[in-house]
Amino acid sequence: MKIIKVRFLKGEVPSGRAYTYFSDAPVSVGDLVQINSSAKGIVIEADVPESEIEAFRDKVKTIVGKVVAESEKEPNEHFNVSDSVAAQERYCKEKEYPHFAPNNGICWKCNQQIYAEGKNRMGNLSKGISVEEAGSELITGCPHCNWSYCE
Repeated sequence: MKIIKVRFLKGEVPSGRAYTYFSDAPVSVGDLVQINSSAKGIVIEADVPESEIEAFRDKVKTIVGKVVAESEKEPNEHFNVSDSVAAQERYCKEKEYPHFAPNNGICWKCNQQIYAEGKNRMGNLSKGISVEEAGSELITGCPHCNWSYCE
C-alpha cells in the first residue's frame, strides 16, 4: 500500500493544504483521485515515507481510487431505484452481510435518494449508487452526504 499526499479540488482547482492517504491503486504525482464518494483531489506527492506518518498512522484513510475518465467508464451502468434496492437486498442475503442501506433508499441524514443523482454538501452533483454497484458491494453510507449507516 502506497502513502500519498493529496490536495482537494474545488471545481477543477487544487485548494487547501495537503492531506495524507493510503492508496491501493498505483498513482503518480498529478493523478486525479477519488478521495471518498464525493470528493476528488490531485496527488501532489507519491511514495511518502512511512516515518512521516508514524504519529498518526492509525488515522490515515484510504482513497477510493483513481478518477475514471468519462471515456473509460462502464457504458452499461444504469440507475433504477427499485432495481438497486432489490440488488442490495439480494447481495446482502447472498453474502450473509448485514443490510445497512435504508430499505427505501432515502438517506436518514440528508433525505436524498441514494440510488439516484443528488447533491453533496458543497452543492455539487453526486452520482448516487447504480444498480451494478448495489448488486456487487456492501452499501455502508450515503453517496451524497457521506453519512455512515453502520457506526
